[in-house]
Amino acid sequence: MKKILLVTALLLANVPLSPRDIDLDRMYINPADTLYSRLTQCKEKTYSAISSLAVDTRTIYAEWADGRTIIYIREYNSINIAMSYDRSSGKKSELARFGGTVTSSSLNSSGDTLVVKTLEYASSGPSAVIWFISLRGRPAVKQSSPYFFLDYTIIPGSDSILIHRRNGLARMNPLGDVKEIMVPASSYSSLANGEPVLSFISPDRKRSLLVTGRGGLYSARLLSGSSSSDIPGIVSPADLCWISNSMFAYSGGSAGEYSVNVYDSSARKKSAILTGTLNPDINFSREAGMLTCLDNQMIVFFSGSNLKRRDTGLEGEETYFSPDGRKFTSIYRGTLYVTSLNMLQKNRLAVRRNAGTLITLYRSALSDRGSWQNDYSRTYIEKKIRLYENFIKTMD
Repeated sequence: MKKILLVTALLLANVPLSPRDIDLDRMYINPADTLYSRLTQCKEKTYSAISSLAVDTRTIYAEWADGRTIIYIREYNSINIAMSYDRSSGKKSELARFGGTVTSSSLNSSGDTLVVKTLEYASSGPSAVIWFISLRGRPAVKQSSPYFFLDYTIIPGSDSILIHRRNGLARMNPLGDVKEIMVPASSYSSLANGEPVLSFISPDRKRSLLVTGRGGLYSARLLSGSSSSDIPGIVSPADLCWISNSMFAYSGGSAGEYSVNVYDSSARKKSAILTGTLNPDINFSREAGMLTCLDNQMIVFFSGSNLKRRDTGLEGEETYFSPDGRKFTSIYRGTLYVTSLNMLQKNRLAVRRNAGTLITLYRSALSDRGSWQNDYSRTYIEKKIRLYENFIKTMD
């Protein structure tokens, strides 16, 4: 599941940045400075050097519906457009148009419905809406929600979502109908704090992680059969996903130094697989078995039972792998790209050269205080220099 949260709200709440085409360079380097434009051009050049396909622009979300179809959302000032892209034919099709500001979006497990949470604005104030957008031609369904941000999760192996309601967690189908209460409120009353309770269910449905809170302060409880255990350190439900029947990945740490952790519920053991990142952006592509995240905006993925790490040298967000694991999507500065792992490997030297150019540019920014955007710019630039220096070392 992938979420798109409002940057302003996230910064105020002091939680990890989540995708909404976040441009970290722009946050820390003056966009009017030539160094900024040279940095972005170099990163776009990396995509060109490996023959990545630029699908569309003004994109804020994208995910694979199947091996040939990519579902994505384009954002304009007052309108959002849900689109589908057929890789075989190159055809783009509009699925639906809807207003408001997107705060959450994900495909259901069946891959036939896009679920989108939006904030709509009126003179009386903002209101929250959940959209069910069919990939099969049915009219879009609109449901009101009492909560501004995430109040539902995707039920594995189902077409439905599990949504917070006053009397418990209810199964809601793509028509917006509540069918049953799957988790009664009495079962998590000691955890409830007035915020929505989210239930992240393992793929085999034998375990469930209940999460509630806000502003980077969350309580979590793992339920497995008749046993339960508290899981400390979760800082955002936006970056949480099961990667097997017994293991889930989540973001931990604190502002500017977030981590990507994996918890093994069988061994009751946590391990950090990435540390010191500004925005983790954790995603899991189930059919491909690929876990992706961001190391200070560089796309990183982990594969296999040992979670072997691979750094791509590409920057972006919203990274998902095709079911066969051969290609992945990413969004950089609003452009949706499709990249082949084979082409990434084939053009390693070009990626390495661009990484060297980026190190030079960031070093220039470090010595030029006039290019800094704020008091945190030095720390950010130093992180980027180390990131690309380490990347080049892994290629040698």
